[in-house]
Amino acid sequence: MYRFVVALTAGALVGCMLSAAPASEPQVRVAVSSDAITLMPVHLAQTLGLYRQEGLAVTLSEIKSSSKTLDALQDGSAHVALGTTVPIQMAAEGRSIQGFLVIYSRINTVLIVSPAASGEVRRIADLKGRRIGVSNLGSGSQIFLNYLLAINGMRPADVNAVGTGVGAASVAAMEHGEVDAAVLVGGAINVLLRAHPGLTVLADTRTPEGSQRVFGPASFPGSLLVAEESWLKANPDTVRRFVRAVKKGMQWMGEESRHRS
Repeated sequence: MYRFVVALTAGALVGCMLSAAPASEPQVRVAVSSDAITLMPVHLAQTLGLYRQEGLAVTLSEIKSSSKTLDALQDGSAHVALGTTVPIQMAAEGRSIQGFLVIYSRINTVLIVSPAASGEVRRIADLKGRRIGVSNLGSGSQIFLNYLLAINGMRPADVNAVGTGVGAASVAAMEHGEVDAAVLVGGAINVLLRAHPGLTVLADTRTPEGSQRVFGPASFPGSLLVAEESWLKANPDTVRRFVRAVKKGMQWMGEESRHRS
């Protein structure tokens, strides 16, 4: 299932770059991070032609990190981006970004110890003074790290947060010993654990039990799509069509998982 869906995603990325859509179709530009697994339903909707079925011309543009996708919203190069804690954070800063579709009901995130430090770090308290990888400074993954530190009686200043990117870049930083632990998201988690089984996982929100241990509730809105409030209000029909297409992609994923289990 994993390889099949990844192949579809690759096809979507190539297809969206090569095809030119008729000008009459509403245009939707989506900024996606380089970790395709996190936004799988968005990619699948492109691959399966679901946006076309809704009469939309959707372009997916790859951005290096999730936090940078927000810059694309701000400068107008994208209409839609991926967010986690983003709407809350942006509201606190007085910015008009709004979440409009939850992709996953849990955050697909772990705090995991690197192979080089696996014999030295056993609990979050052991991270004091160490280099901890996050996707980008100021990103949702750093907010997650700071939250874990706080609930364990520590401060952000107790560790040295380092931006490692996402996907293959974050895995490479762990394998090369550039960081002692890292907050990994999406497909990078499985890639690292397949190469280095048995690594110490300090926090894991991918399961109901893990989410409960970290947040309290068994579910916590993970990945969601966000956009400028002004764009959402000005394009209600386009937004409805876009949401329908992505939901069909989510439904396809669920059906494929059941058929292959």
